[in-house]
Amino acid sequence: MKSLRKLSFAVAALALLGGVVLAQSEDNEDTTTFDVTAEDVNELTIDAADNDFDLSLDITAAGDDTYTDGDEATLPDSLLLSHNFDGAVTVDAEVTADPGIESNDITLDVRVADVGEGWVTILDDGSPTAAQDIWTGIASDGYTQDLGFRVDDGAASLSGTPRGTYEFTVTLTSSEDP
Repeated sequence: MKSLRKLSFAVAALALLGGVVLAQSEDNEDTTTFDVTAEDVNELTIDAADNDFDLSLDITAAGDDTYTDGDEATLPDSLLLSHNFDGAVTVDAEVTADPGIESNDITLDVRVADVGEGWVTILDDGSPTAAQDIWTGIASDGYTQDLGFRVDDGAASLSGTPRGTYEFTVTLTSSEDP
């Protein structure tokens, strides 16, 4: 009987210990909530190996009174745009001339190849236009496009644009459509 009592006591002790162990191993959980904020993204970069380039004007034949041989440059994969707005954005271009630039009658055009508005004049007869839309309705995403510039042949005259170097700066701006 004594050994049966010892055995009963041992079994009871094990059962009690097992209950404590089981009680300690129950799951205990809690939750937390947090926000992830996607910041406004509207990044526009002209990324060309050489975004300082030269365009030239020339004539094609003696007796010409206008520059009939204009020039064009395309900067491949140079316009980088990323935005995450709900609506579309528009890219516009505006030109400024070096303050010391001589009077001229040059016409300068710009375009975003294959997706934009085609050739858009930003310098007309030597005078900068207001900012001009060159690519519109751009949905949120990331883009890499060719950017082109040209001086219009036949637009500048020999008498209105004397020989020399004329420096222009083109500023591109991306804006959320209203």
